[in-house]
Amino acid sequence: MSRIHYRQLLAVLDGTGEPCVALPLSDGFSLIITQRGGRVFGPFWNEGESLTWINPALASTESFDAFRRAGQWNLGGERLWIAPEIQYNIKDRADFWGSHNVPPQMDPADYSLEPGLSEIILKAEMHLSAHNLSTGTAHLSVDRMIRGDARPHGLPPGVNAAGYRQEIVLREAQPGAPVSQSWLLTQLNPGGQLLIPCESGAVGVRYFGDPAPDALRPRDGAFRISLTGQRQYKMGYAAEAMAGRLGYLNALPDGQAYFLFREYLIHPQGLYAEEVPDQPGVNGHAVHVYNDGGQFGCNGEMEVSAPAHPYSDTSHIMDTFIMQVYRGPLLAIQSIAEEALGLKL
Repeated sequence: MSRIHYRQLLAVLDGTGEPCVALPLSDGFSLIITQRGGRVFGPFWNEGESLTWINPALASTESFDAFRRAGQWNLGGERLWIAPEIQYNIKDRADFWGSHNVPPQMDPADYSLEPGLSEIILKAEMHLSAHNLSTGTAHLSVDRMIRGDARPHGLPPGVNAAGYRQEIVLREAQPGAPVSQSWLLTQLNPGGQLLIPCESGAVGVRYFGDPAPDALRPRDGAFRISLTGQRQYKMGYAAEAMAGRLGYLNALPDGQAYFLFREYLIHPQGLYAEEVPDQPGVNGHAVHVYNDGGQFGCNGEMEVSAPAHPYSDTSHIMDTFIMQVYRGPLLAIQSIAEEALGLKL
């Protein structure tokens, strides 16, 4: 499968008048951040292919123009949505897919894109109608700061690495407004293994679809999920069983491999309000996994949520999500993944 490269994406965005900014990272890596949808594309190494999934519609100006005319949202890359999905994207939980709708106020939203000295700032106002869990409208101010981190130290020969973090502040000025949470979704190229360390006795909770057995129960201290992009399902994993880290290990066509390592904070007593569509009251999941079956592109997703906060116009509660990327020989990358996750592969 041909994947989209750094210069190719920049040319398409420029040719269609879509504002974007390139953010250099360490060791030859970089990101491309767009105003449309507030997407973080990449990481790209040495201006090569994206290590996260990009919709093939962005391969040319003609196909991207058709994508925009059709009102599509699924650009790929990494995106911020507002959870719970069952509240903001689903009008009738008894008819999940029939009533599924991504509010345009959420995606593509109306972001401003502000380059800084060492960071990119995205800002938007979102007015989201609530369903199922409550009624009313959430009036949210969304601030996102994306900046590079220092290159990890002590790496084996031949390994390139970089890191970046995204800091998100949601503000809601209306007391008693519907619950809202930061929900960061990273779309992944298929063919690799998603590794989620967990506590003993953890189980996966099916949201929809036909999950593969490796998504239901852990093995040797972790869920080890093969993301194929050929079997649609979504799973949830309880915050109290999570370790605050997960990663995706995949091979590259040139024989090299890469590892995307996500760190996030777990609040075991926090409110993770997302609910299983056909099980009202079943919630508490800080991590979700989506494997596509071709409906939204051949990809998978690792999704992490922050708990709901008591937002106000004076609050400043920041949710921080960290990503590190490693690229190099397979055995070296596997060793890095083992150390980062505390697992034996």
